[in-house]
Amino acid sequence: MILREAQKLILRYGYQKVTMTDIAKACQISRTTLYKSYPNKESIIVGLINEALEVNVKESEKLLMEHGTLKEKLVSFFDIWTIQPAASVIELEAGRDILMNVATYAPDAVAHHYEVFENMLTRLIEKEVKDEKHILSDDLAHILMVASKGLKASAESIDDLKRMINSLIAIVVAAVD
Repeated sequence: MILREAQKLILRYGYQKVTMTDIAKACQISRTTLYKSYPNKESIIVGLINEALEVNVKESEKLLMEHGTLKEKLVSFFDIWTIQPAASVIELEAGRDILMNVATYAPDAVAHHYEVFENMLTRLIEKEVKDEKHILSDDLAHILMVASKGLKASAESIDDLKRMINSLIAIVVAAVD
């Protein structure tokens, strides 16, 4: 409940403007009770990031077990990790702030999120890319992770982000075929 209410407030007003008092009021709890669960706003952002991470890992584990082409798997992977999360916030003024600045609000949690993203992507690529292509799966996963960060930060709309991610996937598929 606390995370949901905090998320609503942050997406509506922005991280900088929302206070712990605002969150406690929205949850109809005392600030003391709130501080027992979350000592500061960063811990709330960390909680939200960790929830998303858990969902993304579960979905990615399923994806690793599925049959399909590299392109199909990459489309699904980027939908899970990039498109769906961005779609929920990209059109909101405060959501753009989150996309652009979340790494400054909770740097360790964001770094861990991208580390897991890259590891899951490496596993996906390893299953699909043949060794004789001389393309290292972990290098390719790292390049894709860095590119996805930049695309997410620069996209003006969700359609813009989808188009750029699809172009990125097309480049990768062409390179490994």
